[in-house]
Amino acid sequence: MSESAAPISGLIYPFVNFGILVGALFYFLKTPTKAFVKGRHDTLKEQLDSVQAKLVDAQKQYQEYSQRLSSMDAEVAALIQQIRTDAESTKVKVVTEAKRMADQIVIDSKRTAESLMGEFKDQVRADLANRVIARTEHLLKDRMTGDVREQLKKDFSKQMESSR
Repeated sequence: MSESAAPISGLIYPFVNFGILVGALFYFLKTPTKAFVKGRHDTLKEQLDSVQAKLVDAQKQYQEYSQRLSSMDAEVAALIQQIRTDAESTKVKVVTEAKRMADQIVIDSKRTAESLMGEFKDQVRADLANRVIARTEHLLKDRMTGDVREQLKKDFSKQMESSR
């Protein structure tokens, strides 16, 4: 029995020493450990509260941006429709104005052509008359004798005197 008691008694002292160490550590470290755990708990609670507040703010911002985005889609669609309507009315105005201007150009062109044609006719007539007169003068000079000239001068003078 002593052989088996020796190993047990050899184990009891280290266990007793270990128990005393644990008890002393518990006694002396109880308050600082409690303070550390409480401080850590408070820090984690504050961080958790801060994260929850940020989460609430983020959710509010998400909802606000989602509403803005959905309203932007409606605004963009309305703007696109307005632009299309404006473009169509502008197109109609431009086409109408272009037709009006084209009609005016045609009218002005006809007037100008008629005016130029009239001037050309007058110029051709004047040129033709000048050529006829020059040719007639040339023929008269060549074919007219002195007696005929004298008779023409007398007739012309009489007509001039009678017209006064």
